[in-house]
Amino acid sequence: MISARRPTKAEIKIYEDELWRFQGGERSKFHRPNAELRLPVYLDADVQAYLAEPAAQKGVPLGEMVNGLLKQEIQMIESVK
Repeated sequence: MISARRPTKAEIKIYEDELWRFQGGERSKFHRPNAELRLPVYLDADVQAYLAEPAAQKGVPLGEMVNGLLKQEIQMIESVK
């Protein structure tokens, strides 16, 4: 506890009670080593606006369209290697 004053007895008691609650905790209880992590990707506003209309016209979700475009770009990069 960082402060310009000393903690009161009540504040010390609250701190000690909080420590006590975590003594029976189990580390990594919910850890799943093979879990798939899907990262959120945020588009710039102008890019999103540019792609939203064509996606709507094609009747596909924006994320699906962006994935398609990225896959095409990856194929082009790989074909040059």
